[in-house]
Amino acid sequence: MIIHRFSDLPLLFLELDSLPSLIVQTRVILSSMNMGGNNGGPRQSSSYPVTTVAEALEIARDSEDDTQDPTVRNLLETAIAEIWARIQAQPTSYVMNREEFAVFNYFQHRFEGLQVASSARKRYWDSLEATNGA
Repeated sequence: MIIHRFSDLPLLFLELDSLPSLIVQTRVILSSMNMGGNNGGPRQSSSYPVTTVAEALEIARDSEDDTQDPTVRNLLETAIAEIWARIQAQPTSYVMNREEFAVFNYFQHRFEGLQVASSARKRYWDSLEATNGA
């Protein structure tokens, strides 16, 4: 049998000289994996860089403490400001996409009693019904 890579070898056959290289390779593989959500448990903002609104929203939903993280807070605040600006620019016709609605829903307490917000929420749900054939 020809062995092409370290991963083909049983651990006992690895030479000690190859371990640093193997550790680096393992770190690269693990760092490229999605460590949040359902795959690796809740994502911690202090351990992994938050780069998307979806990641920030996941962290904010998982723990109230993580909303104090400036990166999480800034991503979400920027997102809700942009979403609200789009809704206000087209108050009778703008339909949020799924990610926008998730952020909007997270901040729903800010929009209680506002007809424009209520109508935007209704348009989102109506658009889902239309695309699902209901």
